[in-house]
Amino acid sequence: MRHLIKLSVFALCVVLMGCKTDPGGPPGTYSLTEIPLPGDTDGNAPAHRHLWWYGLNNTGQVVGTDSGNWKPRGFIWSGGSMQQLGTLGGDSSWASGINDKGEVVGWAQDSLGGSYPFIFSGGSMEKLAGLPAEAHAINNAGQAAGFESRGTWPRAVFWSGGTVRDLGTLGGKMSRAFAINDAGLVVGESETSNGSIHAFIWNGLSMYDLGTLGGSESWARAINAKAQVVGGAQLPDGTTHAFLWTGGYMHDLGTLGGPNSWAHAINNAGLIAGQAQRSDNIWHAALWRDGHIQDLNSLTPAGSDWILRAAIAVNDGGQILVLATQGNELGNPTLQIPPGIPDGASIMRVLLLTPR
Repeated sequence: MRHLIKLSVFALCVVLMGCKTDPGGPPGTYSLTEIPLPGDTDGNAPAHRHLWWYGLNNTGQVVGTDSGNWKPRGFIWSGGSMQQLGTLGGDSSWASGINDKGEVVGWAQDSLGGSYPFIFSGGSMEKLAGLPAEAHAINNAGQAAGFESRGTWPRAVFWSGGTVRDLGTLGGKMSRAFAINDAGLVVGESETSNGSIHAFIWNGLSMYDLGTLGGSESWARAINAKAQVVGGAQLPDGTTHAFLWTGGYMHDLGTLGGPNSWAHAINNAGLIAGQAQRSDNIWHAALWRDGHIQDLNSLTPAGSDWILRAAIAVNDGGQILVLATQGNELGNPTLQIPPGIPDGASIMRVLLLTPR
């Protein structure tokens, strides 16, 4: 099923950069590598541990946040080596995005308890310009996107060359940015003049509404070099489906037979990673290629006891970052990762899937 929405004004505004990539599709099955958390020696996370905010670059480096000992700390995993990123002088930090140079962005507490955006590069963490904020994504030019805390309402912002820019809204009070491509195009979500939340794309000059799938709200979570955008959007019946926005149209990506789905990431070959409900309402990690959906669990090695719950990142080599559970450790079989954000329960583990 596809639902199409035309946005003709955007076609006049976007300037794209070329990008040559390797095919992103799976050749058959994947090998699985568990990303151990800082301090783990046996792969068993403490019961209170929570995992969230993950990024993956084209060299296979992974960033994220681990709340072991009740103090969240950002980390980077590279080639089997785990490194905690530290803070800006406070107790906690959160890592969310990484580019192909290994530069990481996120946010961290300072000595006074305020949370400020940072860039981690060359082994050191530096505060980004502006107010308390969350930096969620960074491109290969070192430009970043996220949102500032402005009293009650967050505002999407863009960092470049030591300055910060407010991206505005779609007519409402708030906006948040979650992804940026190498051309500097930013996507996220914003309140409209009627109070609904809609996905947006910002092209360096203006913010444009991507619409919905016939419902009231939508949320954008990723963008590739071709300005293809993915996220989740509501249908008239109130369910949420993963969408692909490309060429001015929003396409409904469907589900695995259940009512809802979400798309979290897209690579430059158009491979889309996310999650979808089956007919029994259980959430499984999902992969979309050329409009067709596949349960990622059907591509894991035979005999594996991992259950892949959500695919949250995909790189141009076809590697996929997933949240997973093992055996029967999932207490609630209909567990949903909160919409559009790979926030997780303590039982979630992190796996890197590599095409065989």
